[in-house]
Amino acid sequence: MADHKSLTRLIKEEEEEEEEEEEVEAHHVHAPRQIIRNCLTDALKKTMMDLESQLSAIVAIPQSNAQALSEFDKQLKKAEENFIEDVHMMEWTSLNSEMKKWNWIMKIVVRVYLASEKRLCEKILGEFGSFSSFCFLETTMDTMGCPLNFGVAIAIGARSPEKLFSFLDMYDVLANLRTYIDALFTEDAGCVMRNQFHEIVKSLGNLAKTTFVDFENVIASNTSASPFSGGGIHPLIRYVMNFIKAVTDYRDTLNLLLKDQHMEGSAAEIEFEDQKFISPSTLSPTSLHFLSIVGILKSDLESRSKLYHNEALQHIFMLNNLHYMVQKIKNTRLEILFGDEWIRTQKSKVQQHVKDYVRATWSSAVSLLRDDIRVPHFLSKTSSKNRLKAFTVAFEEVYKTQTGWYVPDHELREDLQISTSQNVNHAYRNFVERVSVKYKITDKYMKYTVDDLEEHLLDLFEGSDIGNKKKVLA
Repeated sequence: MADHKSLTRLIKEEEEEEEEEEEVEAHHVHAPRQIIRNCLTDALKKTMMDLESQLSAIVAIPQSNAQALSEFDKQLKKAEENFIEDVHMMEWTSLNSEMKKWNWIMKIVVRVYLASEKRLCEKILGEFGSFSSFCFLETTMDTMGCPLNFGVAIAIGARSPEKLFSFLDMYDVLANLRTYIDALFTEDAGCVMRNQFHEIVKSLGNLAKTTFVDFENVIASNTSASPFSGGGIHPLIRYVMNFIKAVTDYRDTLNLLLKDQHMEGSAAEIEFEDQKFISPSTLSPTSLHFLSIVGILKSDLESRSKLYHNEALQHIFMLNNLHYMVQKIKNTRLEILFGDEWIRTQKSKVQQHVKDYVRATWSSAVSLLRDDIRVPHFLSKTSSKNRLKAFTVAFEEVYKTQTGWYVPDHELREDLQISTSQNVNHAYRNFVERVSVKYKITDKYMKYTVDDLEEHLLDLFEGSDIGNKKKVLA
């Protein structure tokens, strides 16, 4: 019996030991978890206490915080205003250089930097939904702020024709980046960036369009009370023709910007009056403006030619400038617009001015020689000598004056010299041959031989004072 009791006691003691071991083991397993829970609870309590403390501080001094925020907002606006003012005060050469850099920077920022930032935010914060888009917007606002402010500064700045091409370049860059911006800032959080970007694109487009349309007014307002020296190509003609030639590279962009632009009157009717009528509806908006510009330019030429008191110089001025316009249009994209008929018409006008020049300059001098041809028996030897002398005086006066006139195009100058020679030298040769045979008038009574006259006619329209330096005219 005693043995049985001992065995029972031993079993019970063993069971109690096993229970104690299980309790110890359970304690070792669950203790770490409990410790972690306790730590997290303590940390959370501390965080809440800190937040409550900060909130209490903010509530305690609401006026101070409001003033600080207001002051910061004022400083931010002032900085933006100063930035825009600094841009507007830049000299054009420096500003144009910055605009070119801006075009390159915008492409890199949007296509490379923003695209990389977007992928990074989605990779790290993608599981947090819209929070990822919000963080992406916040990280990019500072990066985009300065470039976009530069665009705003340009859009509200002064405009002038020489800036048009830079305006169009900036517009093209942003217009091509719109799809990238829309794709990067797709959610509601990005609407601020999308709207700001689209507004700047619109503003730059309006700036470029207005600058181009106002160019016609710039031409019309460029008047002068004094003639251009020498009857050469007027600087305004050079500027305008080079301008519209360069603008043709942007015709697609301008057609897009001008598609809703309605022109007053019919530019096509004005410019193509020599070719009957071409309907404006068949032409692009840019083409209509080109025709209007050229029409204004031709009208301006007519007005400027009237400033010359010398009729012959009026014709030199007109043939110079019309010829230059034709040369600028030939073999360019503008030739397709103006067409072969327009070019032929202007060339015909140039040739008419050549004829009118010869008539205005030489008709009175040549008449001294042609009268002798019509009625040779009427002139005595003395009269013939007097006519030679009178012609020489008239020729020298023209020579001294017109060697200072300028026809810069070599071929046009040769055409003018040939036309003059055919008219003047032909009459002079016939007269000299007749009086030499009839009255035996020798070179003693003729200051110029036929060859001398021919040589001197080749000095005309060189734009120099050679006429005052020739020894033969001394």
